[in-house]
Amino acid sequence: LKQGFYNYIYVVDKGRGVVDDLELEGTYNQTENFYEVIGYMRPIGARYDHCIGYKRMGYFERLQ
Repeated sequence: LKQGFYNYIYVVDKGRGVVDDLELEGTYNQTENFYEVIGYMRPIGARYDHCIGYKRMGYFERLQ
């Protein structure tokens, strides 16, 4: 294979042209993901950044 990015999916052949992609991989539809957003700025002449905002949220929290 050439260098690069490859995306794979594993399936189980159930016969008669039916394949099952959940038997090996499982399903992630109820997986809770958390995201952290940090807002920062560097004032003119400053030597370091200042945190001006922070928010941690879960995927399901965003939907409400």
